[in-house]
Amino acid sequence: LWHMHQPWYPDDLAGENLMPWVRLHGVKSYYGMALHLQEFPEMRCTINFVPCLVEQIRRYVEENRTDRFLEITQIPAGDLNEEQALFLLNNFFHANPQQMILPYPRYRELYTRRAFGKLPAEQVLRRFQESDLRDLQVWFNLTWIHPLVFERDSELKELLRKGRFFSEADKMLVISRHRQILTQILPLYRQLVETGQVELSTTPYYHPILPLLLDKRLARETMPEVRLPHFLTPYPDDAQWHVRRAVEYHTSVFGAKPSGMWPAEGSVCQSMIPLLASHGIRWIATDEGILSVSTHGLVGRDSRGFVRNPEQLYQPYWVQEGQAKLAVVFRDHALSDLIGFHYQRSDGEEAAQDFLAKLQAIG
Repeated sequence: LWHMHQPWYPDDLAGENLMPWVRLHGVKSYYGMALHLQEFPEMRCTINFVPCLVEQIRRYVEENRTDRFLEITQIPAGDLNEEQALFLLNNFFHANPQQMILPYPRYRELYTRRAFGKLPAEQVLRRFQESDLRDLQVWFNLTWIHPLVFERDSELKELLRKGRFFSEADKMLVISRHRQILTQILPLYRQLVETGQVELSTTPYYHPILPLLLDKRLARETMPEVRLPHFLTPYPDDAQWHVRRAVEYHTSVFGAKPSGMWPAEGSVCQSMIPLLASHGIRWIATDEGILSVSTHGLVGRDSRGFVRNPEQLYQPYWVQEGQAKLAVVFRDHALSDLIGFHYQRSDGEEAAQDFLAKLQAIG
């Protein structure tokens, strides 16, 4: 179960979007995941798409929306004012250095010249000529494109080979590819669903902590000493809206109602079961910590990190409230953290072998 989530970035009142992460993770991870699945049709998995992420992708595609980083990219390097140039120097190295900057000599050169942690952008700006700023505009957007794309796109591969002294036309080619890739993401996943390779699940629309909408006092079930806010009025209508709207929107985009849900942050409570079931949700997933507390420690970790009573963790359960009943599965928190946070610092082959070894050990 892969959880695709970005928070809601646009400021709809101001009519601007300051953050690029939907676009950048779109052209890298979300698109790349679909390409990997196409490469290996025997691979089966479930992809969870948060509806507000899907809506933001569609805004780029259908409404030609932009973001602050894209706006700065599109300005000809010779026309950048000082404020815009400083924005480049402060923000266009937001990428994993080991994987996305240092392997490319020109990007590494610009990164070294920037001297992060040593000098502020104002002091190093004079080190960057117009061609340097243009190359930085290109490299930041180029390195965020998934590697598999370069294998299929000779023009982008040529830009990698060229490496430096990019033209404004080169830059606009990269941006046009970003737009093209974004148009392909959702149709690709819908296609994977139609072939039966992938199941798509959903999350309450704007990723709210559903139990707190239903009753803030539920926080004390797991944190008995927590200080509650003075205002404890619940928002059951909001909770209802988030679930109903998520199911409706998911159905309109992907062509089928979701039967599964990853509750935002894995936060669950008994009183949400009838709400989810009433909207056609048949299964949910959450964290092993929930099962540990719910079984009073029967499932947990020993001092070495091994799961106690593992047969209790690695199986599905039923959870029931009144007449409503859902299936529920509990993730292995340690494996999830390895994928989400630790394997990125490892050699890919070694990480894969380590993960497989852990799965075999669990078996």
